[in-house]
Amino acid sequence: MAHILIADDEPDLARLVQLKLARAGHRTEVVGDGRRALAALAQATLDLAVLDIGLPVLDGIEVLRCIRADPATALLPVILLTARGLQADVLRGFEAGATEYMIKPFVPSELLARVERCLAARQAST
Repeated sequence: MAHILIADDEPDLARLVQLKLARAGHRTEVVGDGRRALAALAQATLDLAVLDIGLPVLDGIEVLRCIRADPATALLPVILLTARGLQADVLRGFEAGATEYMIKPFVPSELLARVERCLAARQAST
């Protein structure tokens, strides 16, 4: 299955996402800040990223901008999973290049459905 990066500074939430994705057969890499997220992207071939906007060091929007600016990762599907639910935040996320935007608290089965949809769309475009 897919190799997915999870970047969230809330360990319990990251573990919940990791377990849901692992149960669906995906391999995961979990990091707790934006700099580590970029390092993980540079070191491994990943199929999708789930980013929190409120990451320390580099926030999720900055990480997303770096992903979109790098030709090696520019087409990587990115789901922003965040507590920031104002319309301005959602628009900012999509303007930065988010594939999906989910607001915490979230339903884990919905996250999995969005992950699967993003992966299927990526596979269909290659």
